[in-house]
Amino acid sequence: MLTTRLLAGAMLLANFAWGQSLPPIAQRVQTEKMAAGVFVKHAVFSNETKEAYNRPDVAKALHDGRLLNLENSGLKALRAANPDRLEFSLPMPEGDMLQLELVRAKVFSPEFKVYLGSAPDVPVDVDLGLHYWGIVKDRPGTLVGIIVFVLEVMGIVNTETERYVLGALENDAEKTHVVYRERDLKLNNPFDCHTDLLEEVGDDTQVSDRAAGPDNCVRQYMEADYTIFQNKGSSSNAASYLTGMYSQVSLLYANESVNVVLHHLLIWDVPD
Repeated sequence: MLTTRLLAGAMLLANFAWGQSLPPIAQRVQTEKMAAGVFVKHAVFSNETKEAYNRPDVAKALHDGRLLNLENSGLKALRAANPDRLEFSLPMPEGDMLQLELVRAKVFSPEFKVYLGSAPDVPVDVDLGLHYWGIVKDRPGTLVGIIVFVLEVMGIVNTETERYVLGALENDAEKTHVVYRERDLKLNNPFDCHTDLLEEVGDDTQVSDRAAGPDNCVRQYMEADYTIFQNKGSSSNAASYLTGMYSQVSLLYANESVNVVLHHLLIWDVPD
């Protein structure tokens, strides 16, 4: 009995020490798994995929990649469930399927609002999406960000050796998605995959800090140029684009133990 107790104690200490050495996002996933057990599986893409060369317009932009078909039933089920944690299936360019372990991300302050330049005092109602951060299943050295909107899923997957990008093709009636290795890009971000803010905020946006809130998160203000509104065609599309980009940036900060949240977004829908 004493031996059993000693072994059990040693295992708990080993798990604790291992957890303490994890990066912050992997630690969050580990904590959720210990508390909640198995994550519920969700899939929003069909198993039937195509290589990027099947689309000439995509082949012009990518050396390699995979085209994905969005399954509306799976997307609606995920949106309706709105889970705090999940296991997400993502087809990859190599033809395999990655399982992603995700937990809900904190991207916005409780008071977050979106405003337009034409009426800067009146908040507008937009789809903010479901934001998740996590890792590739059982691979704590990876980093994943996935955002689920009404008709689009976007994200990044950083493995030990590669960065993958997921997003919808622009102006595609079927809402075809593409996933590709970042190094396979021939052109500078030709897709609506929101990668241009992964390293820094783009030229058409400005982000400024505000004082840290009571939750010890730095609250930030974002202002978007009129060109983004023009390119996206509506305030809703522009808001999805901007909050999606911000979510990916804040993921990188969070994995360095720097907590930032978006507190205020102003989109210029008239010339600024």
